[in-house]
Amino acid sequence: KDVDGAREEIFQFLRFENNLKVIYIDGWDGFGASAILRSIAEVLPSRRTTPELCFDRIIYIDCSQWKNRRAVQRSIAEELQLDHSVMAILDKQDEEDDFNKVDESSRNEVHSVGKVINQTLRGTKLMMIFLNGSDEEVDISTFGIPLAIFDNNIIIWTFSRRCMTMN
Repeated sequence: KDVDGAREEIFQFLRFENNLKVIYIDGWDGFGASAILRSIAEVLPSRRTTPELCFDRIIYIDCSQWKNRRAVQRSIAEELQLDHSVMAILDKQDEEDDFNKVDESSRNEVHSVGKVINQTLRGTKLMMIFLNGSDEEVDISTFGIPLAIFDNNIIIWTFSRRCMTMN
């Protein structure tokens, strides 16, 4: 009936569904999904005493205002607090794209940054909360999130519904 209730229902579901690895949240016909994910991200760190809800890393990626794939990768790198040299790689690629007049929406992830993200997350128990503002599903492995990571980890995601209309 409300965001807190939905969050607690998801936590209950996670406690008993050990083989569920990817959860899509639609909210109430598209409304409220972002609020539910934000609430999960805020409350989850305090639930570390529950083994099913205890994660080595919890990353909350809010790309509801979609720019491009590189911006998602940058958000992941920032959330993981990767070294300044990694951020410099992203900055340099942005500068090159600016110089070459590459459209902002066409900027893709950087492979070398993906490798660092992959190495950072390999062997950790991860909860990734992802607000996808694009109009398409996104393969998160292209950002460096290891596919095998989902053997022990969970992603909860939603689409942004910023273009929804009321009839």
